[in-house]
Amino acid sequence: MEVELISEVVATFNIYNINRRLPDLLQWLSETKSDIVCSARVRAMKAENVNRERAPQEGMVGELGRPLITVIYPLFDIRQSAANAVRTWTERQTLSRERYRVFVLSPEESTAHEHSPHEVLGDGDRLIEVPEGNDAGMWNAGAARATTPWLVFVESHCLADPTCLEQAAAWISAGHGMVGNFTVLHSDAHLLARLADRWFAHIQSVWRSPGEWPRVHRSGFVIRADVFSRVGGFGSEYGQFAPALLSARLHSIGARVDYVPNAAVLHLDDETTHDHHYDTADYAIGEIACRSRQDQVFFERYFGHSDLWSNRLCRTWSMQRRIVRALAAACLSNPR
Repeated sequence: MEVELISEVVATFNIYNINRRLPDLLQWLSETKSDIVCSARVRAMKAENVNRERAPQEGMVGELGRPLITVIYPLFDIRQSAANAVRTWTERQTLSRERYRVFVLSPEESTAHEHSPHEVLGDGDRLIEVPEGNDAGMWNAGAARATTPWLVFVESHCLADPTCLEQAAAWISAGHGMVGNFTVLHSDAHLLARLADRWFAHIQSVWRSPGEWPRVHRSGFVIRADVFSRVGGFGSEYGQFAPALLSARLHSIGARVDYVPNAAVLHLDDETTHDHHYDTADYAIGEIACRSRQDQVFFERYFGHSDLWSNRLCRTWSMQRRIVRALAAACLSNPR
């Protein structure tokens, strides 16, 4: 039954156990275009099941008239005009501005003023200072201040495709999952960009191969806010390694990482390998620190023995001879 009421459609839907049949209800809503739904009966849940069952379902599609998504954009390793990059999220999206907001995070006040993203922020958007924060720390700070049921994390050197958030909202409404990666595109402007395109594709194919566990892609992904909070957010003390650790924690609670169809960002790559060395070193330092501090059973399950940290230099005879000669010389020069 449908009743026209002040240009809004009110409909009844005979459904039991809405927690388990929410995808059916969402599909029905997409077909009927109803504004208000009256359920025949909603059973009360046991108290011990409220946090486990009810809370996640309430965060699936957001409340009527309230934003669905918060985009969290850190001013870290920017590689272009921050205002132009932020504008791809605030002014050039096909999704209605009422459905999302953008939080820009700055590691210090001077950076915020220097790059001046103020003029491209809209109502509900925020510019937040996070003193001396790295990108993971700024992502955490933005998530802590967001009130929307879904979060989008992006790198500052990623430009949004115009339909990115619209595709993400459609994926959310369809009830497909809790975490979804965006497609990461690259330009053809220089050699390292073309190499990065091949490298990113290879890494993601490895993540999808049998026996592997999927990872979130730090360049752009959407995640349910309550799930992000449940796993403790990013381990910002581990720098570039933080997204890998977040991925492992998500897998440990059974949260599947999917791909959001047709949601894409353009990744602006470093132009030289020298520029990329900082990220590589920071990732390595973060992984070593994480190995020494995290539960070893958990860490070995997801990251195992890393050949990268083994003493590979001692495997070749030439290197062994050089090491022995160096030790002998040191001993002869200082016998004590």
